[in-house]
Amino acid sequence: MSSQDEKMGSASQQMEPDEPDAKTSIITISPIGDRILSIGPEKKRFRVHTGVLSNASKAFRALLGPHFREGQDTMEDISLPEDDPEILEIIFNVVHIRNNAIPSRLAPQKLFQLAISADKWGFMEAFRFSSSQWLDPQNTTSTEELACFMASAYLFNNAYWFERITKRMIFYHADSYLSLVHLQICEFVPFQILGELPSI
Repeated sequence: MSSQDEKMGSASQQMEPDEPDAKTSIITISPIGDRILSIGPEKKRFRVHTGVLSNASKAFRALLGPHFREGQDTMEDISLPEDDPEILEIIFNVVHIRNNAIPSRLAPQKLFQLAISADKWGFMEAFRFSSSQWLDPQNTTSTEELACFMASAYLFNNAYWFERITKRMIFYHADSYLSLVHLQICEFVPFQILGELPSI
C-alpha cells in the first residue's frame, strides 16, 4: 500500500461516526427542567425540574438546597448510583404530572420496590391517589404477590387496600407466613403484623 493510500485510509477512519455515547442520552421528564439526575450504576440521565421535586419531597428539597454540594454546583449531574432508574422514572413522571407516561398497572414486585423508593425519598403524598389503582390485586392468588401488594399498601398508608389484601392472603394461604421472609417484607412491615394475619 502506498503512503497516499495509507493517509486516505487513516482519514476515512477518522471520518467514521463515533458510537453513540450512553452518557449523553438524556430522558426529558420536564422540557423546562433545570437539572440532570444520573441514576443507578448505569448512570441513566433524566432532565427534571428541581422546583417540582423540591415541592413534592423534603429529601430532594434538602439535597438541592445550599447545604449540599449537589445544590451548590448546578452545572454537574446529580448522581444517585444506588437507586433504580426504572423506579425513579415512574416517580418523576408522577410528580411532574406526566399522566401519559405513568403505567396503569405495575407488577407486584415492582410496585413494592416503588413504594420503598417513594418512602425513602418522601414522595408518599404525591402517590395518595395513583397508588390506589396499582394496589388493586384483581385476580391475584399468589401469596408472594399478595404479600408485595400488602407491604406496598402498608408503606403507602392505604388502609382500604391493606385490609382487603390481607383478607385475600388469609383466604388463599394456609401455610406459615414465615415463608415470606425472603421477600424482605419484614424490613418494612412489622413482623407482628404477619403473625396476626390469621386473625385479621
